[in-house]
Amino acid sequence: YCFFTPDYLEDFEEDFEDDFDDDFFNEEDYVRLKDFYILNNKKMKLAKEDMIVMHPLPRVNEISVEVDKDPRAAYFRQVQYGVYVRMALILTLLEVKVC
Repeated sequence: YCFFTPDYLEDFEEDFEDDFDDDFFNEEDYVRLKDFYILNNKKMKLAKEDMIVMHPLPRVNEISVEVDKDPRAAYFRQVQYGVYVRMALILTLLEVKVC
């Protein structure tokens, strides 16, 4: 998990997010921390201009929807490219020739 400190954001070129779920925390800690680690525009201003934000989606609340408009938010492209990769793998496994 990303702790979104200024030092962290200034030093990294990529930020891979994952959902902040209760699998890693007891219920008390989850409730206390779940809204603390949210990437938003204010934190994005601390990051490098060329940092890439990735996420496997779907998100819960770990990335604010306001970040979606930031050109460094690559998670929608990431998901779309994953569809193409899975399509190519299926076609390969089925030995379907498309060219």
